[in-house]
Amino acid sequence: MYLLSQHPRVQQKLLEEIVRICGKDPTVPITAGDIANLKYLGQLLKETLRLYPPVVIINKSCIADTDLPGGYKIKANKELSIFVYGLHRNPRIW
Repeated sequence: MYLLSQHPRVQQKLLEEIVRICGKDPTVPITAGDIANLKYLGQLLKETLRLYPPVVIINKSCIADTDLPGGYKIKANKELSIFVYGLHRNPRIW
């Protein structure tokens, strides 16, 4: 909701999609089919989760020696921490 409040054009586009799919009458219940057809809403939710992931760090154990692109090597039994929050804000990737 915060991000939506900061981007009026996006908010307007979402409202237009909701009215187009669900109609203008706020007393008519929204169905599961309506929700499935709100494609722009789905895109907004995914982008919000990219920017603000519910889990910001993932820890993993490397079970075998692994060669990564760029010449990086990870030895077996090493613990890895993946900073999802930072990864999803990396301009080289996004």
